[in-house]
Amino acid sequence: MEKKAIYVVAIVAVLVAASVGVYAVVGNKDDVDSPASMEGAELKVLGNANGDRVIDSKDIDVIEKAIDDGVALKDAPLADANNDGVIDDKDIEVVKKIINKESVTVWHINYHDVDGDSTMDMERVSTQYPVSAAIMTGSANSFIMCYMIGIIDEIKGASYGSSNDSTLFGSTYLNTSKTVKLGTSSTSITFEDGKAGSSNVIAEKGVTCVLSDWNRTYLTNESAFETAGVDVVRVAAASVDKEVYTHSILIPF
Repeated sequence: MEKKAIYVVAIVAVLVAASVGVYAVVGNKDDVDSPASMEGAELKVLGNANGDRVIDSKDIDVIEKAIDDGVALKDAPLADANNDGVIDDKDIEVVKKIINKESVTVWHINYHDVDGDSTMDMERVSTQYPVSAAIMTGSANSFIMCYMIGIIDEIKGASYGSSNDSTLFGSTYLNTSKTVKLGTSSTSITFEDGKAGSSNVIAEKGVTCVLSDWNRTYLTNESAFETAGVDVVRVAAASVDKEVYTHSILIPF
C-alpha cells in the first residue's frame, strides 16, 4: 500500500505509509564498506545510503560503489532508493532528484504503533517529495519540534487543544490568519469530502501531507487521508531515545 513522503532537505524530511519489514542498511557515514543496521541510520530514508543526517552526493558515491561491487540488497537496503529490490542507476536518479528538490517518490521510516501494543514500530512508507504544504495534529511536542527546525510557513492547518503556549506559538501555529484551526483535539483531524475539520485548506493550499504522532490514538482515520492522496508522516516528537528523536526531527520536511 503506497503513500507519499515529505522531506526537509537541509536535512531531509519525508512522509508516507506502507508497512514493510525493516532490513539491514548499508554503511556508516565514515566507511562505505561497513554495513549498518537500519536502526543505526540517523536519517532512515532510502537513498541515504551512508546512514548520516542528509541525502547528498556522498550517498551517490556509496550507491555507485555498491553497484560496482555487486553488493547484495540485503547488505545495503538503504542504497535501494526507489525501493524496487534492485540496486542500480535508477536509485542514483532518485537521489539526484532529492538533492535537486525535484518531484519524486521517497521511501522512509515512520515511527508508528502499527499493532496497537503501545510501543513504536518502524514502518516503511512512501511519500511524494518535496512537500511545501502540510497540516498537523498539534500536540505540544510536535509544535515544539517543528518550531525548532523552522517548519512554520509550511503548516497550513492544525488541530490542537488549550495546552499549547500562546506566548511561544501565538504568532505562528496559533495564529488562525496563518494556520487554520482544524479542531480542538491534539490527536485527531476529521476528514470528509475533502475537508479537514470544516475547512477547505487541503484544496486551497495544496496540502499533500499530514504530520502526526506515532501513538495509535493519533489520527485514527489515517487511511481516509491516504486514500485521498494526502500522505501521513508520523514522528516521535516526545522520544528521549537519541536515534529515534534524531530521525523524527530530520524527517518532517
